[in-house]
This record gives sequence, C-alpha cells and structure tokens, in this order.
Amino acid sequence: MAQLTTLLRYRRQARGDCPSLDWIAQKKINRTQFVFVLGELIAVYLIIYLLNIIHPVKESCKLPMNGMLRRVLSRPEPRLLSMRCLSSGAGEGSAEDTTKGGSPEATPLRSRPNALTDEIIRVDHAGELGADRIYAGQMAILGNGPLGKTIGHMWEQEKEHRRQFEQLIQQHRVRPTIMTPIWNVAGFVLGAGTALMGEKAAMACTVAVETVIVEHYNDQLRQIMEAPNPDKELLATITKFRDEEQEHHDTGIDHGAEQAPFYQAMTEVIKFGCKTAIAISKKI
Repeated sequence: MAQLTTLLRYRRQARGDCPSLDWIAQKKINRTQFVFVLGELIAVYLIIYLLNIIHPVKESCKLPMNGMLRRVLSRPEPRLLSMRCLSSGAGEGSAEDTTKGGSPEATPLRSRPNALTDEIIRVDHAGELGADRIYAGQMAILGNGPLGKTIGHMWEQEKEHRRQFEQLIQQHRVRPTIMTPIWNVAGFVLGAGTALMGEKAAMACTVAVETVIVEHYNDQLRQIMEAPNPDKELLATITKFRDEEQEHHDTGIDHGAEQAPFYQAMTEVIKFGCKTAIAISKKI
C-alpha cells in the first residue's frame, strides 16, 4: 500500500492538468509498477466487498481511512428480495414478513413480463449498477477536488436510476444477471483507474460510457414503441433516464474530456467493454 500512497501523492502534484502520462515516467514509476499498484487496489476492494457480504463489519471495528473512501467502500449494497419469496406461491405472506422485519415497504408484484421487458429490465439494472460504481470510483479519487461536486451530482442521479431498476426487478420478478458481482467491481476499478490518470481522463470515461448508454436506451425505446402492447411506464422511465445520461455525456465534454491523453483510444476501448457487458447481461 506504500506504493499506492506514493502514486496518489504524485497524482496530487500533477493536479490533473498534465497533458500526458509523463508524470509517471518523471517519478520513475514504470508501467509494471503502475499495474501492480492498481492490482493491489482491486484486491483490497474485493476483500472488503466480500467481507461485507459474508460478515458485515461493525462500524466501531472498521479500520480508519479517508472519509470519502470509507463511505464508498462500506456503502451497503441493496439486497434484492429472494426470488423464492417473490414466487407466486409465497407472494402476500412474504411481503408481509418483509415489512414486519423492518425493511422498506413491500414492492407490489406484477404479472410475469414478456421476453422483451424481462431482457430490458435485467440489462438496464446491470448497466445502472455499473454506472453507479464507476462514479463511486471517481468520487473515491476526485471527490475532494474541483470536480467533486459535478461528479457527485451525476452519481446521485445514477443511484436513483439503480434504485428504480431494483424496484422493477422485484415488481416484475426478473432474474438479475449473474454477472452482477463482476460488474460491481469492474465499474469501480474503471472509475478509479481513469480518475488516477487525471480529471480529463475521468471525464473521457464518462463520455464513452454515456455514449453507449444513450444509444442503448434509444434502441430500447424503439423496441418498446414497436411492441404490440408497449409498457408506457417503462417507456417513460427509460426516456427520463436517457435524457439524464445525455446530460452526463455533455458534462464530460464541457469539462475537457476530449483533451484527455489518448482520448480516442481510451474511449473506444471503454465503449467496446460497455457493449460487451450489455450483450452478456441481456442473456445471463
């Protein structure tokens, strides 16, 4: 972790306005060391995440760390109701038990969705989860800097998107993608990794991700409107989210995303990764 501390100190000295990655070479940190440090960051996050699932740590026992990073890493993950509890045979009783247990009020169940709605809700939930974690990673690195407020605003919107798709998954009894734990970690690493390269690189990541999401939502809107019985509520939800994602894209451009080092190559790689994740989440 000493190497990570050194790397972050060099990052602060660069102040995000370095036009290239020369600051790595200037401080004699070679590419292998950089990858090693990033690997350590991933390993630490995975350990904390898994421990929080298996045996949540009491607040008084948590190790001291930066306040922003602590809130990000210890943020409780929304737990979906068991699919067994959401089955038609256990519907009302399970909902009552959930309410009595102190959790938020039970989500009313709906009839099983058609194949299109099932696919849309599953993949969009995965996408909003990934977006949520990308902004969490960016906030962990840049949260106290000049872009902290801007990133925080976009993150709050993404958290609301995720919350609404959590509700839709429960209401329609849609099976979430089995890739959820991987997208959770991958999103945070992508956000934190690009933020370590500088503010402009973080904004380039935002532009790349939001470009894919906006195109994806537009495709879904066309599919819904062409369906025999379009789901008007889902149509309105996706339209609202699409407009907010477009706003995030424009924010990234306004904050110098196109001036990031290796902008074209970086955004193409991130776009390819996002499209691949979408294709996988549609099916499994």
